Amino acid sequence: MIPVHADGSIYEPYIQILAGSSIDAVEGMSPLGLFDVAQATVELSPERSAWNRQLAIGLVEYRKQDTKRELQIVELDPSDPWRPIYAACLGLMPEAPTESVLQELRYIPELTFEDFLRIERVWTAGSAEDLLSRLEDEQHLTPRQLSMIFLAYGSAGSMSLRDETSPIPMPWFKRLDAGPNVIVVCSPNNLEDAALLWNLRSALGDRFVLPTGVLTEQATQHVIERLAFHKLNSLNGFPVRSAYLTDM
Repeated sequence: MIPVHADGSIYEPYIQILAGSSIDAVEGMSPLGLFDVAQATVELSPERSAWNRQLAIGLVEYRKQDTKRELQIVELDPSDPWRPIYAACLGLMPEAPTESVLQELRYIPELTFEDFLRIERVWTAGSAEDLLSRLEDEQHLTPRQLSMIFLAYGSAGSMSLRDETSPIPMPWFKRLDAGPNVIVVCSPNNLEDAALLWNLRSALGDRFVLPTGVLTEQATQHVIERLAFHKLNSLNGFPVRSAYLTDM
């Protein structure tokens, strides 16, 4: 997920890494734009291109709902400042498959999500405690996990012995040391923070409590310590630090 400015230009921290990254294209930008990302612009469209659309739930066995965990979709009020954080950590899902997607992929028009999984929709008020309880939940699937079904999951972190004072320069030491154990302190409704959190969970998988986000006003010592030393974090070797705090 790449945040852009109102004029379509790409948010500066991403310009440095896009050109050399292993992607085919940026949605809404000409593939040639990758040759000069600093000058390229993204044209926003309500419809995604057909060439890269898919229906991930269609990879689940049809009408064998009882063989899979129930899919829980967590909804928050649109004004809730935790909504982008929940979306990045748990994912979002519409009420029904998009008609155009069903047509393009040649599915039957009457197809529903419930044809593949048992689905529970719940409403909640966002909080650090509530989000943590959902990240700890191993009884339900999340829309985010569903979107990654049958895809390789991200790195669990380095299992090596690590020392920040190594005589050999290690420019990526913090990334190596942190692995998935990253906490993003998010400003309310901040797109850049939400995109960073989404990208971290995409790169590092959904197997652990971290990476996760915490709204700035609830990033207390108690909350950070509980997240940093959680039993469901990645046990990645002998880290210099148990977790890292960051934002955009």
